Amino acid sequence: MRSFLLLRSCFALLLCITSCANSRDADDTPPGGSAGFIAQVGDYPIEMADLEQAVAAIFGKEMTPSSRSHDDLRIAVEALIAARVLVLEAERRGLDRDPGLVSTLDSLQAVLLREAIYEHHVYRDLPAPSDGAIADLYEEWGRGNQVRGAHILVRTREKADAVIAELREGADFVDLAREHSLHAASNSHGGVMGYLRRSQYPPAIADAIWDLGVGEVGKDPVHTTMGWHAVKVIARRKLTPGDQRAALVNECQRRQRQVAEDRFIDGLRTSYAVVYHPETAVAVASLHDTLSGKRLLFSWRDGQLDLAAFLQRVQVPDPVSEDTARMRILAEGLVFDQLAAIEAKGRGYMNFSEVNKRLRDKRFQLISELMFEVETAPPLSLDEVRQFFQEHREAFRSHTVIGVREILVDESALADSLHRLIAAGQSMEELARVHTVRTDLARTGGLWEDVQPADPRSAKIYKAGLKQGPGLHPPLKVPGGYSVFEVLHISPGRLLEFDESEASARTSIAGSRMEALIEGLRTSFADRISIDETALRALASGGS
Repeated sequence: MRSFLLLRSCFALLLCITSCANSRDADDTPPGGSAGFIAQVGDYPIEMADLEQAVAAIFGKEMTPSSRSHDDLRIAVEALIAARVLVLEAERRGLDRDPGLVSTLDSLQAVLLREAIYEHHVYRDLPAPSDGAIADLYEEWGRGNQVRGAHILVRTREKADAVIAELREGADFVDLAREHSLHAASNSHGGVMGYLRRSQYPPAIADAIWDLGVGEVGKDPVHTTMGWHAVKVIARRKLTPGDQRAALVNECQRRQRQVAEDRFIDGLRTSYAVVYHPETAVAVASLHDTLSGKRLLFSWRDGQLDLAAFLQRVQVPDPVSEDTARMRILAEGLVFDQLAAIEAKGRGYMNFSEVNKRLRDKRFQLISELMFEVETAPPLSLDEVRQFFQEHREAFRSHTVIGVREILVDESALADSLHRLIAAGQSMEELARVHTVRTDLARTGGLWEDVQPADPRSAKIYKAGLKQGPGLHPPLKVPGGYSVFEVLHISPGRLLEFDESEASARTSIAGSRMEALIEGLRTSFADRISIDETALRALASGGS
């Protein structure tokens, strides 16, 4: 059981390790600080920063080494050791020289260098937004006026006319939206959208709804690039500058960064003598039959971007060959991303610990994934997987079933008020019918029989409910607002059939193979592994 936990912890760590911020202050303090090394595996140290990252990945992002027991810290350290012995074995086999791995790391290095120079040079020392700039933006944003609209999107004018006719005859807007709307983001909510400023709506919809009264449906269909809409105003509100201050400040800062970025790019354009070659874009747009991939789009001192490289690197879902302006914008973005990385490398940003650590972590992840592919090939036969499934039948269940009654509201203060009322004995079912913004649950009094762990709407509720158990929970910030919920029941998931479990059974078998490999490598490289138990026990002194 312990070895399985170590394996699971190892892969939890490897899967999320490169998504962690790993950001440091501008003085670039080395990771680990005065705490030094926690362990050493070959040439690879395990530092305090590594342990902090592993504890957060394995036990929860809010966890720190000082909050965990010595046994928990050993699990985290063993997971880090497992990742490193996989690297040692891959290096012994020469897998670290895989061309795909090397190419991916080269691309990541360029991204990290670009991020570093923007963070520490381009955006550094930008002043805080002034009160005047914030006030001007508040005016630009419509002085806090927002409308919560709803819409039903259909393909044709005739269909939209028919929907509006049904609404005039008394049909329920929510029901029609669920039945007819093609807008996936809102149809399950009865077509209801969040509170938006006028400029956040498509212009045609803004013009149609801005002067409507609350509860009023637009008389005529509205046409946009998406199709035809029947629209309705659900609510209105007016926010003060204080209500919007965080968003106003963020937008002012975004605009400041954009100005600084434009200035930096202008500097690169001059210092690297960047030249655009429009004749190539024009030739592409006209489908010139003598086109060559070697034709230049951009050139600069000691470098160039030709047509072949552009087509290979550009990542857009639709062709750009007929739009010369768009082609130039995309190509220019590639050029200045590359030049920013070159400039960062020339200024010594490769010596930044944040760059080196993230490159190292990504290398560990990629090598471990490559080792996994090698060790789990060839794939098992169906009979072998079926036998494993039968031997471990109880392990293959659906998610634990959690039923809740929930009220989702827009405002934190309202969530707090509702929580107090429910705690005092008022009917949560009745309050949900009146207040919840989940239109699909309003009619059931907020009853949610099976909260889904993978649904973005309910994942946080599921996790909190599973952790804290039955009963009324305090308000929780979730996507879409603030949730007040009561866990009504928790029960085991149902046993799955083989056709539902084949993929997870294969994963479990692969995990067993990797477990055996890691245990063997742990023994093989034992003389190259050392752990500072004194440091670990000192860190765990505050844990249970």
